[in-house]
Amino acid sequence: MHVLLTRPKTDASAMAVVLEDLGFEVTSAPLLEIAFEPIPASALDGADGIVATSRNAIRALAASEAIGIARGLPLHAVGEATARLARDHGFARVVAGPGDGARLAPLLEAAYGGKGATLVHPAGDHIAFDLLPSLENVGIALRKVPAYRSVAAQHLPARAAELIEVGELDAVILMSPRSAATWAGLIAQLAPGSANGLRRLTHVCLSPAVAAALGPLPASIAASGGNQDWKIAVADHPDSGEILALVKRLAADEAQE
Repeated sequence: MHVLLTRPKTDASAMAVVLEDLGFEVTSAPLLEIAFEPIPASALDGADGIVATSRNAIRALAASEAIGIARGLPLHAVGEATARLARDHGFARVVAGPGDGARLAPLLEAAYGGKGATLVHPAGDHIAFDLLPSLENVGIALRKVPAYRSVAAQHLPARAAELIEVGELDAVILMSPRSAATWAGLIAQLAPGSANGLRRLTHVCLSPAVAAALGPLPASIAASGGNQDWKIAVADHPDSGEILALVKRLAADEAQE
């Protein structure tokens, strides 16, 4: 089974190693490039804790002048992978939450609700779930701090386009709504001759929100006949471990056909 990874380079390498160890062929085609923003130490003034909803938030903090103060604060991470990276960067008071912001909100309410607390959220320019309304309703002030930008690719890497055209890809992993939307836009640029290869490709999505971000099948592909929608599989829970489990299930199903 040949899998295409679309994650930024910093996240793709570790997942590629795991997939290859499981016996999959892996090609990387990053759809987003991450650029860190400077985070001044003053960004954490008056903070009672930090909310990290991505590993890039941890990396941005680690590269900033705020890291000394940040390490002394409780850090609430979305998912075990983000929590593990925070510990690797010297954060001692790390709480690993569920793998999405919507399910993290009740835990933050339980820890800080009604206490007049202020939490700092180092965030990217695109976020999958806005915690602010949920926390404001329970008296928690959430201060969003720009931490990084995601720059979308303008073209699909030539190797990925070639593999689609000749039908040698079996699955593409999409980990964020932004990646999925970028993928859909780049697929629309492909020649109609790529339609058959695309239709056999399963889009392995981290969550229903990621799958929804694909939108309708590009007209240039749909017009060539056959299936009129993306072939999609969604992880049971939004974390990388579930993505790997889903890829293994897909491979097992394919082997039985």
